[in-house]
Amino acid sequence: MFYIKRNTLKYIISSLSILIMSSHTVQAKEYFDPNMLNIGTNDKQLYSNEDLTLFNELDSLPGDYKLDIFINNNKIEHRNIYLYAYGNADHEQKLAPCLLPSELEHYGVKTPSLVSVIELENGKQCVDWSGLDYAKSDLDLNRNRLLLQLPQAYVVQDRIDFFERKQWDNGIPALRLDYSVSEFSSRNNSKTENSTFASLQGSANWGAWRLKQYSTWSHDAQGEDTWTNLSTTLSRNIPQIDSEIILGNNYSSSAIFEGVKIRGAIVQSDRMMRTRQYNSYAPGITGIADSESIVTIHQNGRMIYKKAVPAGPFYLTDYFPANNGGNITVEITGSDGQIKRQIVPFTTLAFLERKGNLNYHVALGQYDNSDYDNNNEFLTQAEVTYGLTDFITIALGSQLSQHYQAFSFGQGINLGKFGAVSANVIHAISDFEKRTNYSDVILGNNESSTKEGNAFKINYSKSFTPTNTSLNFAGYKYFSSGFYDFNDVMRHNYGNNSNTELIDPMLPLNDKVKHQYNVTLVQDLPNQWGMINFNAASYKYRNQGDLTSYNLGYSLSKNKISYGLFYTYYDDSAEDTNRNGKYSINFNVSMPLSFGKKPLYASYNLGRSTSGQNNHMVQLNGLSGDRLQANWNVYQGYDDKNYGGFSGSYDAPVAHLSAGYSYRGSDQQNLSANIAGTLLATQYGALMSKPLQTTNALIVTKEVKGVKALNSATATTSTAGLAVYPGLSPYRKNQIALDTQSIPENAEIEETIISQIIPTKGALILADFKARKGYKVLITLQSPEHENIPMGSKVTFGGNNTAMVASFNQVYLLSNEEKGSVSVDWVADKQANHCIAEFDLTKIEALNGLYMVKAVCAEQLAAAQP
Repeated sequence: MFYIKRNTLKYIISSLSILIMSSHTVQAKEYFDPNMLNIGTNDKQLYSNEDLTLFNELDSLPGDYKLDIFINNNKIEHRNIYLYAYGNADHEQKLAPCLLPSELEHYGVKTPSLVSVIELENGKQCVDWSGLDYAKSDLDLNRNRLLLQLPQAYVVQDRIDFFERKQWDNGIPALRLDYSVSEFSSRNNSKTENSTFASLQGSANWGAWRLKQYSTWSHDAQGEDTWTNLSTTLSRNIPQIDSEIILGNNYSSSAIFEGVKIRGAIVQSDRMMRTRQYNSYAPGITGIADSESIVTIHQNGRMIYKKAVPAGPFYLTDYFPANNGGNITVEITGSDGQIKRQIVPFTTLAFLERKGNLNYHVALGQYDNSDYDNNNEFLTQAEVTYGLTDFITIALGSQLSQHYQAFSFGQGINLGKFGAVSANVIHAISDFEKRTNYSDVILGNNESSTKEGNAFKINYSKSFTPTNTSLNFAGYKYFSSGFYDFNDVMRHNYGNNSNTELIDPMLPLNDKVKHQYNVTLVQDLPNQWGMINFNAASYKYRNQGDLTSYNLGYSLSKNKISYGLFYTYYDDSAEDTNRNGKYSINFNVSMPLSFGKKPLYASYNLGRSTSGQNNHMVQLNGLSGDRLQANWNVYQGYDDKNYGGFSGSYDAPVAHLSAGYSYRGSDQQNLSANIAGTLLATQYGALMSKPLQTTNALIVTKEVKGVKALNSATATTSTAGLAVYPGLSPYRKNQIALDTQSIPENAEIEETIISQIIPTKGALILADFKARKGYKVLITLQSPEHENIPMGSKVTFGGNNTAMVASFNQVYLLSNEEKGSVSVDWVADKQANHCIAEFDLTKIEALNGLYMVKAVCAEQLAAAQP
């Protein structure tokens, strides 16, 4: 598709004219006639025609401009900046921004003490950019941007982060309903059962506030309907303390204690509000630079950080590890080229915090469980983790109510080359009601029995770099006989139990875990011969029961063919009284049948389980659609019976659709279907879309239909010019770009990329692309006397729309009508000139959406000629 913007076309035409002029034998400096423009007002003349000789070397005149200021690609603010003209080292006239040293300091720029200041003719004082080594300023007046590039040593990152926070966008007001409806039909031995399940999540955004409601509805095979209100919350961010507050029904933290559903208030830290380097644990790196040096950090062979430091001791924390394990190699390159290296052993757990980081969670409210009668227990839960040093994190917690008090203390330690470990102990005091009759509980005529106990938890993680072994998680938990969690006590004290016998607190809770452990191990094999995964879990219960599970897998990919061998073992004494356990072993191979844009794969699986029956299955799956928005799967297998089925899904612009069918033998068949999506209402209109994520953007192209967003399978604008771009990262920079090939020929969008979008969590960001619809027209103006109409002459059309005459008497415009007229004004020899020209597109064919016409411009209207 031929697509061109007004400014772009103007510059192309101007460039062609320059090339033509430069091809003459006699070379001359580019010259613009100063009589072509008359800038100013009736009261104050800013520039006369004769003063415009600056255009000989500058694209724009000095003066005040409203610009977006960027420092090292970080947007700072939007403000007025005075641009002045200066001659550079090549004796060329350029524009530079006039900024005082105090203004740069306000932006977080540490200028050298000897930086010089120049004074302009109008009295303004400005930093002399030529005195700042390696500093550079670039102007992009088409996009109203000032781009300052400065050495990292000049920039205070905390100050840059402060201005980035000012760009946080809470989004526009919006009403939203997320829905998912599933229908199931099962037929077994001529008996058919049908059921339906639906989930509804409504929300409303207003500024920083987020109101959310979550409900489900089900219709079972017996014809019974069940409606459940799961939660209703009102929340918002508190940027001043990097936190959020949540009011309503919600779960308390499960980082230390078991999570509890309450009806009340939760205030907690939000890690995402912090800059990335403070969002997770990493040890501070110390060292000494013998001279001004470059510090480079590598992890697992990859460079993750590079920064210039002055001579002397340094302490670095603003780096972000590539993963949670693997030694960190630090290289210090001095000004003489000598390199010093040091190794910082590094392993992390979720428990660890950077030095000085504080995370907290406070929950207050009434215990919320509609299944329990006479439930009036009020709970207060608090958890705090703090990075005490680069290697030690402490954690404190409490969970307090009328019938339950628990206290926790823990530590996380980075053991360097030995990995990382965290441990915590919980002491709990549980008050159980002695319920001789259920009515006694309601009347308060009861006694209590108190139990005390401890829980001990330890976690360990380590990556062995030489062998590419990752012991991602190894955990052990022990619970003494007197230890119960909060939900245990509530279940006993408020559960609907009408038994008139004395209830021993131990009896309904004898299936509690006594101790457990779990391990996950990942091993990369040498020479790209695949990967081994192993995980194991074991539970021992107080009633002497136990449960054991092992999973071992090997995977390999060679020449685009994937192989896998997997073994699983599961043994639950409560289910398997013979204690033989249940196992399965499977071998799988998968290969592509198509290497184009629409992948197609075939696979074969051979399995054997405890029953001794072999299982064979072949499968075919692929993707379809211009954006791979559809996928399908067909399979056929045999064990003791034939079985098979097919399924598919499609991401439509308005919803996600999926369906499936399966059978086993001749007496069992299953059907399922699902539709899920979002209904969205805003001040710009309403629309339907596929299921959205937490944070999204509303694309607006003002009634331009069919415009697609890059990196999205379904974000395509509707007739109203609306679409939703899903999945923005909250508190991080995002970018939305349009597919220029999808822009209709009768529309123009000057900027197809919106960057520096920083949404808050749950926001719906407005991405207005300033689209315009109309006929793209290139008019070559002709005067009756065949005189040139000066470049830069003002063209008025369609009411208040304006354009400029470019080289060769040409003007580009976007007209709303097929027939119309343009009014042209200019000043020459201090005389005002004016003419009018008509154009008619009804008898002209567009070339790639562009209409090219010739028109006589005179005081009297003249018809345009193709």
